[in-house]
Amino acid sequence: TTNTLEYPPAPAPTLDNLTDTTNTEVSNNTKNKMDKLSDRAKLGSIIHQSIKLGESLSDRMAVELIVERLRRIPDGEGWIIDGFPTTYDQLKLLENALANYEEEQPEGFNPLLAPNPRPPPPTDPYKSIIDLVVLFHVSNEIVIRRAAGRSFAPLANQEFHEQYNPPPGGSATGFNGQEQVFPTKDAANDMEQLQHRITQFQESYPRIEKFYSQKSKVAVVDETKADTPLDEEQLYHEFSRAIETHINEEEDKIRKAEEDKQRAEQER
Repeated sequence: TTNTLEYPPAPAPTLDNLTDTTNTEVSNNTKNKMDKLSDRAKLGSIIHQSIKLGESLSDRMAVELIVERLRRIPDGEGWIIDGFPTTYDQLKLLENALANYEEEQPEGFNPLLAPNPRPPPPTDPYKSIIDLVVLFHVSNEIVIRRAAGRSFAPLANQEFHEQYNPPPGGSATGFNGQEQVFPTKDAANDMEQLQHRITQFQESYPRIEKFYSQKSKVAVVDETKADTPLDEEQLYHEFSRAIETHINEEEDKIRKAEEDKQRAEQER
């Protein structure tokens, strides 16, 4: 038998398009099998196929993964999404998946040549179901420094950093029975990719912050104002304080609303 390579490569599969392969019979068999799988298993299979095709994970697929995971969280429990969204397109996809968000037209926008004689009733302003967004302001120099110099001990399953969390002595070579550590290989954090990600975030950040400032609440942990970079414990403290402050404010709002309701009932 001979193997043939199709060019250009077949597009990466998605949940809505499971038959984009060069072999219809194989595709149909795959689809029949996947129909019997859970949504979680389907996503895993699609991601595996995408990786084999050399495709990166699309924004839409990333959002579907996040939403699928959130569906499995019991009612009444909170959740935190770390490091996402990083672009405005990701933000719109995420908000649409969570709460059917559709981007609002700019004020004064009217696609009609003549006014609509029966304009639709005004809708309530959109509010994100994400209660709080925490933004970390960190200098580019610190970001690059933290991404570089990382190492890993596979047997102990421990991560180290040459500056912030150095590995034990002798671990570079495995001297005196010490487990040897190896440099962390992370394609997303090599210097070229890191610079690209920083530039991409800086371009998207103003729109993301503006959106959540209007539709949710934004708390900022500004590390650039500190005399020295915050360590892990200090960052955790600042992050926890931002969440606790938000929870206390929301509880105060609920308590005040209850008091106002009781006062109004007593005045009747």
